[in-house]
Amino acid sequence: MTVNRTVAVIVALVVGAVARPLTAQQWEGARCDLSTKHYLVNSGVLYLKSATETKFVDKRAKDLKDADKVLHEAVATGGQEKNPAAWYYLARYYALQNDLAGADSAFTKALALAPTCKDDIDRWRRIFWVPVFNEGVKAWQAGNTDSAIASFRRANAIYNGEPTGFIYLGTLFANANQPDSSAKYFKLAVPAASDPKFAKEKRDAMFNVARVYHAAQRWDGAVAGYKDYLAAYPNDVQAIAGLAAIYSHQGKRDDAGALYNQILDHADSAEATDLFAAAQAVLNAIPNEPDTAPVGSKCRAEKRRNKTLTVRQVATQCAAVTDDTMKAFRASIAAPRYRLAARAYEAGLAKDAVLPHGRRFPHGRGDGGHLHLGRAGGEAGRAVHQSQGQAQRSGSGDVRVLEREGRRDSVPETGRADHRGERQPCVRAEGGGRRDRGLAVSEVVDVTGAWLGLAVAACSALAAPAAGPPVWQLVWHDEFDGPALDATKWVRETGGDGWGNAELEFYTDRVENAHIDAGSLVIEARHEPLGNREYTSARLKTQGLGAWQYGRIEARIQIPRGQGLWPAFWMLGDNIPSVGWPACGEIDIMENIGKEPSRVHGTVHGPGYSGAQGVGRAYDLPAGAFADTFHVYAVEWEPDAIRWYVDSTLYLTVTPKSLPGRWVYDHPFFIILNVAVGGSWPGSPDATTVFPQTMRVDYVRVYEKRGG
Repeated sequence: MTVNRTVAVIVALVVGAVARPLTAQQWEGARCDLSTKHYLVNSGVLYLKSATETKFVDKRAKDLKDADKVLHEAVATGGQEKNPAAWYYLARYYALQNDLAGADSAFTKALALAPTCKDDIDRWRRIFWVPVFNEGVKAWQAGNTDSAIASFRRANAIYNGEPTGFIYLGTLFANANQPDSSAKYFKLAVPAASDPKFAKEKRDAMFNVARVYHAAQRWDGAVAGYKDYLAAYPNDVQAIAGLAAIYSHQGKRDDAGALYNQILDHADSAEATDLFAAAQAVLNAIPNEPDTAPVGSKCRAEKRRNKTLTVRQVATQCAAVTDDTMKAFRASIAAPRYRLAARAYEAGLAKDAVLPHGRRFPHGRGDGGHLHLGRAGGEAGRAVHQSQGQAQRSGSGDVRVLEREGRRDSVPETGRADHRGERQPCVRAEGGGRRDRGLAVSEVVDVTGAWLGLAVAACSALAAPAAGPPVWQLVWHDEFDGPALDATKWVRETGGDGWGNAELEFYTDRVENAHIDAGSLVIEARHEPLGNREYTSARLKTQGLGAWQYGRIEARIQIPRGQGLWPAFWMLGDNIPSVGWPACGEIDIMENIGKEPSRVHGTVHGPGYSGAQGVGRAYDLPAGAFADTFHVYAVEWEPDAIRWYVDSTLYLTVTPKSLPGRWVYDHPFFIILNVAVGGSWPGSPDATTVFPQTMRVDYVRVYEKRGG
């Protein structure tokens, strides 16, 4: 839940970078060679200069009127329509009148007649652009997205020499789930970023064309976007992984496999986090094991027609058929992908594997070198366990994978999590959740270098240090078992000022909006007027009563459903009263907007990456909606990493290296639970939204790692 959908106000930067005059209302003559010898043009220049220098309002108005008259006369009947100076100063007149469309038209004609004046004309265009652009920024901050869009469009019309305005429009339309409009403006940002100083913005804008289509599951647009991007940046691991993920989704496994192998071919130029993301993408792209129930049923029906076969013989023969189906899937699809993922993890570990507390793990080659295993090692180890079950080294040095059998012609084990999320590129680093998956007991993963054994050994080294195994110890919790909300743990925050996001609800301290029911906290959003708002809801926080620095923070929640609903489980730095937001830091453990019923978001906001520029990722359910039942949402927060989970599935890791700004997650944070209604991100409720809507919270728990 964003405290304030802030986009950096660049007025100081922009204005500071513009040579004087700082505004269109100050006088300065042309810096390029323009002839003003014609009496009408020269008179117009003198009137403009006088209008900008006089202190008297009536004289200024008269001077501008006279300038308008003589300059228009010059280009209309005075034979100066081919004189660039006449058009140049006519543009300056329009700017003084705040007629940016007129200024744009006149400057365009002046530039066509005097190309050598391009730098000077661009300088003035930028001067006119600054205040209009910042109007858009302020409107966005206030949650007035329509006004922000209009201002950014006006700004871009007068000056297109910088990409920022186009990027902001692309972001606004992406937040509004309008991928075509979003992609349009990200594409326009590319030529606007031709100056080498905007190289990063240009690259990100090209990537974002692909990612907005990917997030919208517009595969053709995403594929075209990734291909255009890769033509310019051919070795970008995240783009290759994004394109491969789409090919996997479309059943083009050979094309996807070639791209995943290409990632490893360029491992030397990739960051470790990119390689880990690519490995996770490989795992994400492994399709579900085939349902052999139809094959088994068909086989039994056919075999039973043979009256000479016994029941045991029918069962034996049909079991062989289903086994063959499963083995073929594992041999041709699953096993090669697991090996490829292992190679990607191995390459990532070789780049970034630093053990905490300075411990070192011996390199497997016996060459006297050392392989450092720490956050990256733990991440890889976790991924190994998620993807391949519990592994143990056999006597021959192979790694045998001990995993439950895949689904044959029986129903899945009850109560088992089965959440395989499609990766959604909501930030440049991609990822997504998936269920535990692995090979059958009888199969062997043949990985040269015994990397899986190395990963398991690394996990063992991390889990059992000399001082004893570190464990997550429960230090705070609320199970909501009492008759009423515990006032020693929760503060009811009230107000209805939009909360910086143009929200429509009024948060109350009434039990109707937040109460305990049958062992769960219930936050209820209602369609009812209160104060100046049309909806009521509740926002609960632990500020002043509980704050924690590092640990596992989790809650089991059933979210509400419906367009315009915005439930959230999140944290803010407890130093917000002194440093403000986003300097305090924000950790969004779970956010959902009603128009995305099967998707939740995990995000961090800090200085340089706040509001719409927050760093995060989406997690998608393969089927159904999050509102259908309870799910466990958690983060594991350590000094150098924050990891996000849905139902024990890791789908996002953020480290200091992955942020474009300062790491501010080194002090206590407090917890917030709320259900917002409306706002610049989710949009307003519509005729399909049913009220009241409830978010039910089974528990909230905080663990700290003890021991080790």
